[in-house]
Amino acid sequence: MGTPQSRVGVYIDFDNIVISRYNLVHGKGTFQKHKVRETAHLPETVLRSVEATVDIEAILHFAASLGTVALARAYADWSAPFNTRYRDPLVSRAVDLTQLFSTTTLHKNTADIRMAVDVVEDLFRIEDLTHVVIVSGDSDFVPLAQRVRRLGRRAVGIGMAGATSAALAGACDVYVDYDALPGTTPPAPAPDATRSLVHAAAASQVVPQAPLVQSAKASAKPKPAQAKKKPAQTKATKPVGNAPKKGPSALLVRALRRAHAASDAPWVLPTAVKDHMVALDPSFAVKPLGYASFSSFITSRSSIVEVDSTDPQRRLRLRPAFVTA
Repeated sequence: MGTPQSRVGVYIDFDNIVISRYNLVHGKGTFQKHKVRETAHLPETVLRSVEATVDIEAILHFAASLGTVALARAYADWSAPFNTRYRDPLVSRAVDLTQLFSTTTLHKNTADIRMAVDVVEDLFRIEDLTHVVIVSGDSDFVPLAQRVRRLGRRAVGIGMAGATSAALAGACDVYVDYDALPGTTPPAPAPDATRSLVHAAAASQVVPQAPLVQSAKASAKPKPAQAKKKPAQTKATKPVGNAPKKGPSALLVRALRRAHAASDAPWVLPTAVKDHMVALDPSFAVKPLGYASFSSFITSRSSIVEVDSTDPQRRLRLRPAFVTA
């Protein structure tokens, strides 16, 4: 993604990722419900905060994989009790702590404005800065990501699952989910989320009961019209090579078509396909899909893509059924 000559600036909207992580682990809106700002000193709040710890090392290691980290800044009210335990780890990794003194009780947009001003200033001041890593899921940073790209630099976003604006992910050259970073462990489902899954599972078991009862009644009194139905004919009308319309499989088909068109060759390299997938969808990553590597993701899509392993460097091509589908 980067080169040894790449120089990276990391800008962390710290309150955003800490609050988003807390809500992801403990349930939507729990940061406010638990009054974490006011009760940060209480043992139960401390325990909950530790369970929702943000792994700073994982973020900085990912930034370092893009190139040399030229500067890193974290924006927050560092006097706030729920932020204090992060101060030493950040300082030890040479992250500048930018203190924000909110002028309102809502703390609204304080970090957003300061970060945006600093990023634009740094882009003009540090001419060899090639990557800007925006660690936040706030849609207010969409114009910033757009400006970064307009100035010829690469915008990289890192945010929490379910708490990142789709517009921000789309505005970046690359967007990475925090839980997809190497070294991180996805949290267990929050209590609220678990209950939702249980209700959904229960609903999925209840819904089919009505059709089953109807089919039993229908079998007791068969009608001539039903006997003339030909289910097999309905299945046959759907072409076998129909390209998928949504999801990672559809993205893979589009990326392979683009890679073939760009190279004008029957076989393309996996790295080229992955680059096209990320270009089409900056939030694409294989780890959230349950795959350890891009190679294993490709293997799982054998109905879409052919793999040539005769050469030391594997090559791919779109199966003929999908080329003009």
